Amino acid sequence: MSLPVFPATLRGPLREGFSHGYGDVRRMFSPEAGPLVPRARMSQVAEPVSLTLDLARADLAVFETFWLSDTRKGSLPFLMPDPMTDGWYLLDPQGEPMLLADGSPILLAKTWLCLFGEKPPVVTPAQRRTRFRVAVSISVMP
Repeated sequence: MSLPVFPATLRGPLREGFSHGYGDVRRMFSPEAGPLVPRARMSQVAEPVSLTLDLARADLAVFETFWLSDTRKGSLPFLMPDPMTDGWYLLDPQGEPMLLADGSPILLAKTWLCLFGEKPPVVTPAQRRTRFRVAVSISVMP
């Protein structure tokens, strides 16, 4: 069985509503005296990501098919390009794109293994009647 892939036709997330957290592996230990001491309780945890998509009606249908059928209402893991890395240029210290020998820029690629978060996606109409905002929470697996 292959993993479903987040639809490439859907535009990347909006800046507003996007957040990428880091999973907390710590457990606070309380010694007999003194302050709490953090200890690692596990080596890796999922990273929480919240994002908002701005979709046309046709794109919303693509997203709904992905949610309902491909991931069985969010119960299956899926692959998704990392919006902070995938497709961006590799930059030098001056902020200029680094080039290959043929002069083409080097593009970064990174794919996440994801699960939908605890709350299902929320769809709200955008200001224009033909567009919709979809708030999505996902967990990026280690």
